[in-house]
Amino acid sequence: MNTSSSLVADFQPLPAPLVQPVWWLSKRWFKPRFYGLEHLDPKRPALYVGNHTIYGFDSPAFVLGIYQHKKIWLRGLADHFHFYFPLWRDALQQFGAFDGTRQAVDRLMQAQQHILIYPGGSREVLKHKGEAYQLFWKQRLGFIELAIQHGYDIIPFAALGGEETLDIVYDGNDFKQSWLGKLAQKSGFSARFLRHGEFFFPIVTGYKHIPFLPKPKALAYQFMPRLTTRHKDINASDEEKMALRDYIQQQIEIGLQMLRQQDDPKPTDAQD
Repeated sequence: MNTSSSLVADFQPLPAPLVQPVWWLSKRWFKPRFYGLEHLDPKRPALYVGNHTIYGFDSPAFVLGIYQHKKIWLRGLADHFHFYFPLWRDALQQFGAFDGTRQAVDRLMQAQQHILIYPGGSREVLKHKGEAYQLFWKQRLGFIELAIQHGYDIIPFAALGGEETLDIVYDGNDFKQSWLGKLAQKSGFSARFLRHGEFFFPIVTGYKHIPFLPKPKALAYQFMPRLTTRHKDINASDEEKMALRDYIQQQIEIGLQMLRQQDDPKPTDAQD
């Protein structure tokens, strides 16, 4: 796996001729709207922490929208499994994604880059029926520890609309109840390769019931006020770190509520 500085610390955004077609398609299909952009500052790198939506099809609109409006190109943590597939890995890296190891995040923070993280990871991407907009952060504190270590600001954000782009037909719970799923659990295959069933790719339908093609639903993003960690003790207790993490989760929930109630006639939108 290539972890050279050219892929981690010295990344350069894609040239405009390549960015514009993807942005054009994203804004025509999803019509993304962005609220709270005043909390973003290209000169003040931050850790952007938000909720992941099923299959993450809204991520290109999110990353490219921020770049269009604020000239900030986010470097996104990606699950390790993405990097086992060369062509897919290369495409993700071209858009700024990197294998989300602690060492890579540490290097990016040293390089003062803007970093995107979804603490729910693949569990939030591979949701089950009835889990829309739920956070699955477990007991993860690594991103809090790194932010405190580097004195990095944290910007919580909420993403709305992505969960409505796809309908789950068959999920991990359905698989567990099937004869094949029971065999996978009994044999140890599920524990070894499917993270005890959490790493099951749900079968979904979208536009005109076509599998895996998202519906053209409107997307909206709410950025919350940035949080500073410079005053935090690098040796803070797990209880203090968890309190900060819980506060970030609360901010995301509030952001989702704000988006659901949003009636601002002049948001920063894809047509600007």
